[in-house]
Order: sequence, then C-alpha cells, then structure tokens
Amino acid sequence: MRGRPRSGRSELLRTAVLSLLATHSPEELNVVLVEAVGGTAFADFQDAPHVSALITDLAGDPELVDRLHDALSGRSTTGRPGSTRSARAPCGSTANCA
Repeated sequence: MRGRPRSGRSELLRTAVLSLLATHSPEELNVVLVEAVGGTAFADFQDAPHVSALITDLAGDPELVDRLHDALSGRSTTGRPGSTRSARAPCGSTANCA
C-alpha cells in the first residue's frame, strides 16, 4: 500500500485487521503482520491468538525479506486439504514472534 505520510494507511490496515480479528475465531483466521519500517502500527495486536508473528523493520535486512517471502510462499498451501506445512512462520532476529 502506498500513500503520503499521515494519509491514513496505518489506520486503514489497523481497522481491517481489527475487523477480521473481531469476526473470526483463531481457528478460522491466522495472520502474520508485517511492517517494513517502524513497528508500531500492529503492536497492539501481537498478543491476539490469531497472530502467528509480528515482523518489523524489514527495510534494513534484505535476508529477512527473502526469508519472509519464502515463508509466505510456503504458507500459500497451509489449510488446504493434504497440506503438511507448518502454520507458524519462521522469524528472524528483527521479528517479534507471538
């Protein structure tokens, strides 16, 4: 998502996440929250049972970006019949795993 500073990007995403958490059980919904810079927009959600990981400050760590991409690519089959993938994403040194 792109936008100028103070345009409401974080508030839109926080509202969307809060809406999903409020209307789905942890068994129905599992999320990995990712922030490229900072780490404050989703901090309030890190202890929710729906949150597998809160990953922050990706901008300074290209290796972690690659690991995240690999993890999310593998997660695309999670929840499908016959899937044996883990429901938890691997976290790097700059991640706060729930």
